[in-house]
Amino acid sequence: MKKTEKNNWNVDFDNIFLIVPFFLFTIVGSLIKFTFLNLIALLSFNNYIKFNDLWKKENISEYLGNTTNFILGLIILIGIIVYF
Repeated sequence: MKKTEKNNWNVDFDNIFLIVPFFLFTIVGSLIKFTFLNLIALLSFNNYIKFNDLWKKENISEYLGNTTNFILGLIILIGIIVYF
């Protein structure tokens, strides 16, 4: 009787060589997209809100009432929460 060896390598091939790179590319792509979008949000945030004048009393109510500033701040806050 001929002895045959069981080969499990074919079962693991899909898991190791196809699924792992997919997850790696997905994670790297998500990090690049996350960084790029947050940089755009920070740059545009600085155009609408000047950091030097941010805490002046007369400007606080104006900045808080602006919808664009609220949305940009929300994007940055969500980005920070997702990152950490």
